[in-house]
Amino acid sequence: ACLVLVFIGAMGPVVNATDEAESSRHRGKRCDNCDVDELFFWNNLWLESYYPDCDVMEATDIPQFIHTQNFPLPYPSLMSSCFVLHSRSNAWVQLTVFSFDMEYSENCTKDFTEIRTGSIAVTNSTESTVAEAYSQRVCGRMEHLSVLTYTGEIIKIKFISDNSSQLNTGVNMTYSAVKNHH
Repeated sequence: ACLVLVFIGAMGPVVNATDEAESSRHRGKRCDNCDVDELFFWNNLWLESYYPDCDVMEATDIPQFIHTQNFPLPYPSLMSSCFVLHSRSNAWVQLTVFSFDMEYSENCTKDFTEIRTGSIAVTNSTESTVAEAYSQRVCGRMEHLSVLTYTGEIIKIKFISDNSSQLNTGVNMTYSAVKNHH
């Protein structure tokens, strides 16, 4: 899977950016003779079981908004939200960040947004894996007119905040499906 990361304009601190590949194992269902809709159905069920604490959502060609709680007002303390975005075959999920304002801390240990991209890989007839291609933990503030774009078959987003009072407005982004040209 390819990753397109575009930075336009200035951005505040980006910490712990890594492109180390990671993978985890989970028993999944392989569907050798499925049509596109059946395969999507099984992949969706598999993702829901693989990420039980996340909302699994389908990306379509119509951009949908996703944001931290209360946006554009300050996000709450002790926030923990997780989303897994995926699309049908022959398409990637494109995540575009328009507004980013989370408390800055060294190594993003207090409040952060974690973005991971990857793909479902079937390792044999009974096991599947999510192979991570890219992982980034971000905190701080993105300057105005900056746009971040991430592209992958699966994108996992986590919004986390500690127990301190928040004055930051959080994150606002869109996700959509785009044709896979690779």
